[in-house]
Amino acid sequence: MSQAPFDQIRITHIGGPTALIEIGQLRLLTDPTFDPAGSRYVDGPVKLSKQTDPALTVSELGAVDAILLSHDQHKDNLDPAGRAYLSQAKQILTTPAAALRLDGRTRGVAAWEKQVSALLKAGYRTITYDRRGFGNSSQPTSGYDYDTFVADLNTIMTTLDLRDAALVGHSMGTGEVAHYLGTFGTDRVSHAVFESPIPPFLLKTDDNPEGLDGSIFDGIIQGIVADRPAFQTQFLANFYNLDVTLGKRVSEEVVRYNWNVAAGASPVGTVACVSTWLTDFRKDLPRIDVPTLIIQGDADRILPFPVTGKRLHEAIKGSRLVVLEEGSHGISWTHAEEVNRALLDFLS
Repeated sequence: MSQAPFDQIRITHIGGPTALIEIGQLRLLTDPTFDPAGSRYVDGPVKLSKQTDPALTVSELGAVDAILLSHDQHKDNLDPAGRAYLSQAKQILTTPAAALRLDGRTRGVAAWEKQVSALLKAGYRTITYDRRGFGNSSQPTSGYDYDTFVADLNTIMTTLDLRDAALVGHSMGTGEVAHYLGTFGTDRVSHAVFESPIPPFLLKTDDNPEGLDGSIFDGIIQGIVADRPAFQTQFLANFYNLDVTLGKRVSEEVVRYNWNVAAGASPVGTVACVSTWLTDFRKDLPRIDVPTLIIQGDADRILPFPVTGKRLHEAIKGSRLVVLEEGSHGISWTHAEEVNRALLDFLS
């Protein structure tokens, strides 16, 4: 994340909830509505009539990089012409529930949804991306290692010429943060955030007796190969601590959305990524010389706090540690308010 200069941001109001947001060469469109004046809609007892034409037609607008869709149920937020325009979009970001109703190109943003809105409100330019093999990214059959992952990240950093950026990673993403800083340094980075981290080194070895036994990861690989969809159901139960949080801190719809994303990921990449969890990041950590936040739940069942966050805090000099009581691995959702408060306080 970095704060964009206001002279690089241009907003064109098209009508109603629809606006074109241009940040440099990035073009974003909110809630597409392009029906002409006089269009009428009936939603139960409510009758609506559109009073003015859109300031830009679809042909005048042209292509956009992404559509930000707040919801899809009401025609004053997504009218018939706007719904037709969705087919031209490279990417559609919306709620998990809307992603289930719309086509396969549509992605809910459950993973960082609650953080992105808070960061944007605070004035931060916020960029998220899908790792290779997952989400909207391509699904190659190779490159599932942290050297390649950070090369991909570096492509984003240099292509967008990001500077004074805060790198925020969750779970496997914290490996990208550590290895990127260890490989490329901190010239473009001002802050680092590790949420539910995987570093410093997960595997138990002679020089890492605090790690986890390798047979655990062998079992995970066997479970994925035997029945990947069933494995994801079990994994999400522990990811969110559903026996404690379901219906209280996380809904069935969010769990279902996460399962859909996981099931749609590359089968090759899903298996290959397990071995990357065993990457030794200890040599990367001394190169981290920017302010660093580590935030983790003390009830993390995927990456136990004593093995990961506690040791990472000890390894990064001057790092700030926030431990969330009864926090699951998926604290971005189950403990979103606490995560946002810690993140914004750290960045300010």
